[in-house]
Amino acid sequence: MPVIEPIYCTVGRRIQEMRASRGMTQELLGRSLMPPMTRASVANIESGKQRILLHTLLQISGVLNVPINEFISAQADPAQNQNSGSDLEHELAKELDVPKRVLKRLANKFVEAQNRNS
Repeated sequence: MPVIEPIYCTVGRRIQEMRASRGMTQELLGRSLMPPMTRASVANIESGKQRILLHTLLQISGVLNVPINEFISAQADPAQNQNSGSDLEHELAKELDVPKRVLKRLANKFVEAQNRNS
């Protein structure tokens, strides 16, 4: 079984926290995405067992109305306090093979688009 990088556990826990704090079920979150995702897939992402694609994370950010950086900031995960938000952003950018500035620009554009459509 392949090892999933720690950032996916961090992101998954934050998704779970944000979803639960809004009273949303895994099933409802999954149905809100395009293409829709099963409840089991949402559960696997939240538990860190499944990697999340960037476009899916951006959609979840929009559905939950949470800036994407909230999912990857160090303050979001006390278990990883040794990493700064910048370190986690760097790790995500590395995983996606894109420069950090591109990741931030993409996240900002997505949030702006979501705000316009709200």
